[in-house]
Amino acid sequence: MNALFSWLKNPCAMVFVSCVAILNCGVASFSAVSAAEPAASSTASSSTTAAAVPAGAWVTSIAPIGEGQFVAATADGLLLRESSVCRFSEKHPDQLEAIYAHPAGVWAVDASSDGKLIASSDYRGNLGVFTIDGGKVQVHEGVLERWTQALQFAPDGQSVVAGNEGGKLFVFDVTAGKVSKSIELGPQAIAAIAFSPDGTRIAASDGSGTVHLVSWPDFAATGKIKISEEATWGVAFADDNTIVVGSSDRNLYRCAATADAKPESILSGRDWITHLSISSSGQIAAAELGGAVHVTTLAGGGSQLSAPSSVWSVAWNGPSELFVGTRKNGVVIAAQSWTLAERAPEPPAKEETKEAEKPEEKVAPAAEAKPAVEESKPASEEKPATEVKADTEAKPADAPAEEAPAKAEEKSEPKNE
Repeated sequence: MNALFSWLKNPCAMVFVSCVAILNCGVASFSAVSAAEPAASSTASSSTTAAAVPAGAWVTSIAPIGEGQFVAATADGLLLRESSVCRFSEKHPDQLEAIYAHPAGVWAVDASSDGKLIASSDYRGNLGVFTIDGGKVQVHEGVLERWTQALQFAPDGQSVVAGNEGGKLFVFDVTAGKVSKSIELGPQAIAAIAFSPDGTRIAASDGSGTVHLVSWPDFAATGKIKISEEATWGVAFADDNTIVVGSSDRNLYRCAATADAKPESILSGRDWITHLSISSSGQIAAAELGGAVHVTTLAGGGSQLSAPSSVWSVAWNGPSELFVGTRKNGVVIAAQSWTLAERAPEPPAKEETKEAEKPEEKVAPAAEAKPAVEESKPASEEKPATEVKADTEAKPADAPAEEAPAKAEEKSEPKNE
């Protein structure tokens, strides 16, 4: 096992907090919801049936299917234990419906752009391909050779690109049911892959802190970008010419999508940045292993949200709602909302003294007069009232008292059976 996954052998402290933060001009909140336990509902052509989904499932990956539907990969602390690929709706992320199973922990899942296929990979290098209309799955055992936690459908919807822990990148032809191409990018594990918006390039980040650039559909290595001396867990294209990269050095970087480009940190967190997702409006969500989600832009800044347990995956649902896959709490939600604030009342008029009313006496100059009350700040300077606590130092006057932080949880140590 290479350095990228050395954390599996070393338990670490983890923050357990539940609070909210301000997203841009609105208020964002996490609503923790636990996974339900529906009965398995899908048949599998390869004799693979879906296992029941435990409450508070470990959600390792989330991807949109379309029409308000999402798919989620789950795993168990014992990575060689059977796990499920689930489906949920945007209205009920607490209800994870198991649709098919993998013989080991599932680490990556994606859906084709036409919403007809789902692909997933697991700890043993198996690849699952599920046909949504037919409700059947084919699990191609060992086709990816080793643990694979990076997977994405190509723009054509008929090819799946996946990278394993041995630094090997594959193209799997769904129609033919086999690997059509492969390329060795290096000895370090491939942690994440992303296609450029124009569909002509792939960026693959690895355990050495390097992002590899690969042309598509030629599937040829075209260059490298050294991001950090530590593992780069997440990568995404902000546009055709810019990538953002999350690292275990706790930084989120941006750089040009060209060989040997110079990265620039736009955000510093407190723990490893594990996954990235970019909304249609350009907001960047960066998951943090310590139980946080950062929402920012290419310019930096933004907000930090605290999740109830470590965060492994994030996926935007439109421009203002974020689904978050956690280690112990299933899927939780960060939603942007707006509130109205009433205009502050005008200050009362200053009362004149009787002496001032007498014509024979002069009133002191205005510059020397002291106001009876302080002027109120205009409404535009006041923060709107909120129903929940914010992760900022400034709090509205009616905010509830801050709770003492719960006991820190320990990062779970997955064990092999």
